[in-house]
Amino acid sequence: MKILKTLSILMLIVFGLTLPVSLLVTDVSRQVFSEKGLAELTMASTLSNEALPQRIRETIWFHHWYGEKLDYGPRLLATGIRADQWVDLFSILLPEKEREKVVSSVTGGLFTWLENDEAYPQIKVDLAPALANVRSNADEAALWAINSLKIPACRENRVKELQAGNYGNDMKALISCRPPVVERKGIANHLAPIVLKMLDQANLPQSVDVTQQLKSRVEEGKVVAMKSKVNQARQALSLIWILPFVVSILALALVVRSREQLMQWAGCSLLASGATGGILAWYISSPLPTLDSVLMPPPAAMPPQAVPVVKGVIAELLTGAARMMTWQLGIVFLAGAGLLIKSYLDRFTEQAD
Repeated sequence: MKILKTLSILMLIVFGLTLPVSLLVTDVSRQVFSEKGLAELTMASTLSNEALPQRIRETIWFHHWYGEKLDYGPRLLATGIRADQWVDLFSILLPEKEREKVVSSVTGGLFTWLENDEAYPQIKVDLAPALANVRSNADEAALWAINSLKIPACRENRVKELQAGNYGNDMKALISCRPPVVERKGIANHLAPIVLKMLDQANLPQSVDVTQQLKSRVEEGKVVAMKSKVNQARQALSLIWILPFVVSILALALVVRSREQLMQWAGCSLLASGATGGILAWYISSPLPTLDSVLMPPPAAMPPQAVPVVKGVIAELLTGAARMMTWQLGIVFLAGAGLLIKSYLDRFTEQAD
């Protein structure tokens, strides 16, 4: 009997430790392996109005710190432009709703592929709306640059040239100093055609065909194998939270011989698991210090520019999982406390009788 009791205690300790971890894995997989969850994760971590300015700044800084040293101009973009100014630019060129459509299109193509028999996902990113916005709002974008860039005021001789309409056609010179407010609209109108000409010369594509790029770079067999593994992971991870409860049921079956024992043993294990999980949820709710220690400097296999995006996605994943775990394990904790209270009340009632 003592051996069974010891074995049961060990199994309940395993339950108490693995339940929070399994819930963490399940909550993360629900975000990653669902079309809606992945789209929301991508927007919240990287492409929303709130996240994108920070990702841009971090990308520039990581490129400067761990890649090629950047000149003053690019670093100026990292430090001199406020988040609200970046949002103003995004609203001109590619508003948040348009970014959401792009993300939904990509995630939709990805999950359609996971559920069909095709070897490659059918994904094409439409760049036409962004290019159209640039063309129709080039003057506003130019005015934004003049108003937002952290540049010194124009000298007196340059101000006189601008007042006379002698703008010149050098884009760098046009945005190298901040003119008086009354001159900025005229400069922006002059700058807009220069920007549009540069776009025409760049001959930017109207879309990016992700499917064709995959076909040219990855063998069909590898893509099919990866698809199979992803689908297996989706199914397995969605049910992993059941395993700790199976262990708990087996542990209780070894020693429980009465209703009172069931409430006491189950109550203790649930209470301990809820408390342990609460500590884990609290720890992962602020993951940035840990991520910084792991990703700074970046791993050798990871481009420095990719680190801010990876860090943002993982941080959003963990904070989202922490929110879900808090109420899930709160229920577990309260259930355990309730069982223990009920068992002691029943014992007290029996003794009183």
